[in-house]
Amino acid sequence: AGAVAAAVDGDFPPEDVSAALAAAIKQLNDAKDWKIRAKGLRTIEDAVNGASRTITPAGVTDAFKALKPRLEEPNKNLVADALRVMSLLAEAVVPATGARAGLRGVFQSTVLMMGDQKPALRDEAVKVSNKAVEVVGFEPLCGIIVKAMATDNQASRLALAEMVLAAFRAGQHAAFPPRGMQPLVQPLLKMFVDRNTTVRSLAEASFSYVLSNVGFDIVARAVTSFKPADQNIIGPVLDRVRPIEEPVAPAPARLDRTDMPPPPPPQQ
Repeated sequence: AGAVAAAVDGDFPPEDVSAALAAAIKQLNDAKDWKIRAKGLRTIEDAVNGASRTITPAGVTDAFKALKPRLEEPNKNLVADALRVMSLLAEAVVPATGARAGLRGVFQSTVLMMGDQKPALRDEAVKVSNKAVEVVGFEPLCGIIVKAMATDNQASRLALAEMVLAAFRAGQHAAFPPRGMQPLVQPLLKMFVDRNTTVRSLAEASFSYVLSNVGFDIVARAVTSFKPADQNIIGPVLDRVRPIEEPVAPAPARLDRTDMPPPPPPQQ
């Protein structure tokens, strides 16, 4: 009964599963037979589940390194399984920063898979990528995200727009130095004219954070690079997200002699 209560409350201490991870890494790296590589994925899964999904960071970064090449597997089911195991590791490690190096190492690959034609694979790629932004931080991954936003893949653009807004709403915009969000200006403006209404709405909600960071002058210059027809769409959106400037209070009128209080009586 006590073990069940601990499981419900999430009170299990992190368990070192590095030995099992090492065995799985050998299967993933050395086996030419895909069935043995698939067994390596199950070895990791069994080890993490056997530890009540609460593990120490020991061996986790090396496990991510071994999992990354599995994203190139010709068998899409195996790729989806590798992504699912990455998510499992990232969610189980305590503290969460124990997955930071591993997630950062795979992010460039996973973020490009968020528009895959296979729904199961696409969903798992979105989970891993969002977890990477949560653990690593949006600002260190911004360059990769900006490059990914150049895609014409609609599923990927939607997932990226959701990722950006979720990160900003979680407070990650505060990590950027002044004008540090400038690389995001152009891709977000491009999303203002996206054919998907949800992408447009998400980009608009995100842009107020960017505008506060970079200032309106930088945005205005970026708008000039768009076609006139697109500028006609972008302009009204910017009007909506641009903060309303507070009116300057009028300076107090100068008091003339008749308005001034009489001087105090002279001291006796």
